[in-house]
Amino acid sequence: MEKQKYTYDEIFQRNIGVLKKRQQESLRNSMVSIAGLGGIGGILFERLVRLGIENFKVAEPDSFEISNLNRMVFSNLENIREQKVEVIVEECKKINSNIKVQVYKQGVNNENVEEFTEADIVIDAIEYNLTFPMYLLHETARNKKKTVLAAQALGFGASLYVFNDKSISFADYIGLKNPEHMTAIEINNFKIPMLKFCPKIPKYVPKITALNVALRKNYIPSCSLGVMAAASLLEMAIILHILKLDKLPLTPDYMFIDFYELLKGQK
Repeated sequence: MEKQKYTYDEIFQRNIGVLKKRQQESLRNSMVSIAGLGGIGGILFERLVRLGIENFKVAEPDSFEISNLNRMVFSNLENIREQKVEVIVEECKKINSNIKVQVYKQGVNNENVEEFTEADIVIDAIEYNLTFPMYLLHETARNKKKTVLAAQALGFGASLYVFNDKSISFADYIGLKNPEHMTAIEINNFKIPMLKFCPKIPKYVPKITALNVALRKNYIPSCSLGVMAAASLLEMAIILHILKLDKLPLTPDYMFIDFYELLKGQK
């Protein structure tokens, strides 16, 4: 049986009222590059498809693993060890079959970063301990005067950072000295201070956990609520940027939300 086809206006009719039709068209025609389709990047991609954006570049080299099930969109027991990017793109095309997605299965690297950063906005959702790909993405985008958004989930909350050619550079922000004289391995071995992307470590996160994350002994603890918060902050920032609705605070300023702290003590 042939599947019924729906128009763009039918699919995204409920957006109108929150968005004007011309704003919806602006979002539809924009290009968003997302580096990393893990917990934050995968949910963001799905959210942006549901927002009505149709043009994407996505970079993700990894496959699903069992520890992803607590937070990663479209992960399940049947697709463990399958490539994240293949699964997520396929599922998102079931939402809107007209999306156009350029896929970078090797992740962001020296060979593709120039092309990858040609977009209306660039999203850094790369794994926290992969410093070199993050640096490469930010430095290339900055030279092109592109805006890069980065978010980090921690516990029941998240923080958001905005980098462009007017903000502090990514290297200066994380304290990376003279990266132009360092090898890729040396940059990748640089440990980003946890407070740079988790400036408010919640009281419910044990201090030893925060210390082990800083030492790269374990990953930042995050759950579905935290990555949803990060993706939501990113989605709102993308809307504001593409539609030119408001200026975003630039790094080192940041935006932060923690739902436990927000609702604690309320009846």
